[in-house]
Amino acid sequence: MLLKTNKYYLFLLNLIIIYISNFVKQIKGKVMSLKNKIKAEIIAAMKAKDSNKLDILRLMSSFISNKEIALGIKGKEDLNDNEVMNILKSMVKSRENAIVEYEKINDTDSIANEKREIEIIVNFLPKPYNESETIAIVENIIKDINANSVKDTGKIMSVLNAREDANKFNKTLVAKIIKEKLN
Repeated sequence: MLLKTNKYYLFLLNLIIIYISNFVKQIKGKVMSLKNKIKAEIIAAMKAKDSNKLDILRLMSSFISNKEIALGIKGKEDLNDNEVMNILKSMVKSRENAIVEYEKINDTDSIANEKREIEIIVNFLPKPYNESETIAIVENIIKDINANSVKDTGKIMSVLNAREDANKFNKTLVAKIIKEKLN
């Protein structure tokens, strides 16, 4: 009985040590989440008194908080990095769409502002794969799952989205490549 109790305490002690070491790594920034990196950048922008950067960083933080509230996890847990990256990608996409609209009315100030915001947001996203890398990866997936027609697009996309580097793909380019390869 005493031996089992000692093993139990050793097990708990090991778990506590692992938890504390992970916590320390997180504090030191070695395992800093994307959300925490944004918070750290907000503080740095405040210290540097960079109001343009601070505004977009705060907007990014509020989009993340709104998503947490919508999911009902605010204060309980954080969004994982992939979910945060999806939020940031949607912010970039909306700004790219705004640039197109501003170009139609020739509003150069707004275009410059949107491009500046995109530059700040993109710093938090992983570098996307270029076209040749994307083609090679999609071709390998097509071969691996024996895709024969465009009807297999869903299967290909599900394999692609299950990858750890799924956020590095331009989904529009992937869809174009799939249509070219399977038609």
